[in-house]
Amino acid sequence: MTKKTYFENNRLDILILGPMGGDKGKDSSTSVIGKAVEQLLAEETAKELLAKTGTNKHYVHIPEEWNEQEIINGVLSRLDIADLVIINLTPRDGISGESSPNVYYELGLVHALGLPVMPIYQTGTKVPFYLLTTRGYLVDEFTIEAVMHELRLPIQRFIDLNDNTDFSDNRVTQFYDHLPIIDISAAVGLATGYYYNFVGRLLRDGSFITLYPDKIKHLVIVRPDNVLDTYEQDLEQMKKVLSAAGFTLTEDKLEQPPGDRKGPAWINHVNGIVIDLPRTIYPLKISPRLLSLQDRFDKPGMSAAGVQQRDIVLRQVSEQLLDRVQRAILYHVNKEREGYRKRLLHFARIEELPDLIRALA
Repeated sequence: MTKKTYFENNRLDILILGPMGGDKGKDSSTSVIGKAVEQLLAEETAKELLAKTGTNKHYVHIPEEWNEQEIINGVLSRLDIADLVIINLTPRDGISGESSPNVYYELGLVHALGLPVMPIYQTGTKVPFYLLTTRGYLVDEFTIEAVMHELRLPIQRFIDLNDNTDFSDNRVTQFYDHLPIIDISAAVGLATGYYYNFVGRLLRDGSFITLYPDKIKHLVIVRPDNVLDTYEQDLEQMKKVLSAAGFTLTEDKLEQPPGDRKGPAWINHVNGIVIDLPRTIYPLKISPRLLSLQDRFDKPGMSAAGVQQRDIVLRQVSEQLLDRVQRAILYHVNKEREGYRKRLLHFARIEELPDLIRALA
């Protein structure tokens, strides 16, 4: 069950998506849905439920009503704040028309983001088999009265904090044990914490690099081959590779600069080239993505060939998660403005370290 949070900013944002435009002088079916939802929110039951949460504003967003040149940006920006999405899957020309690829693309985004959604369509609409076991709402025709009749109870359930209906449930979240795609990887969260607590502090002017210029000439983030081994195993391997190349890691404790409340930083370096194997990313081995994969592979009596295939796939996915860690770190680096030593940051695998250190020295 997804926790309801729509009331936390004292407003409710409902986004209506579907085919736009209709016959001249006639509202489109998507516009009809918007008008019906507005009337439903004005009913006493809905007003009382919203009042109990302190929600004093509501907005019903319909693309047809936006005076914007860039419709895609408009849709994405409103998806970013939507509490509920109502999506009309009926073709613009009725059940005899062609389904809109744009609408189904938007539905895929909604599912991936884990947003609560109410699909609605006219009886007789051909929908993909992915939706045949998903909750949907049918109307014989798109009139305000028919839509209100079909959506009245679902909307009341959505805004009622005591109701446990999970409107974000879909075939994708079911596959991943009720987690949306956006939540099945811990990579970005771990990378963000690592950046916030270590990388960002080391290379920002006025921080550690200003206080210890001789000990922070470069920062090399060491990327393990995967996260299925332990930090201790990879650290030992890293020391062996460096030692074989004639390099010795020196450990130093750097006291925090004035105004920094996060405490001192411990670094390993080779003559001022900081070499950091991020301990914080190893919990990726228990990320939902990897655990879900293991659950699907691990079966009683699995053969040696099956075990080998499982390990190959797990290492491939581990590599993908590490790609996302690196991209997330670079995302934060590129968001930094003046006064940040971006050019001093490097990435390397363990076996690449000796050559990189020689080049930087």
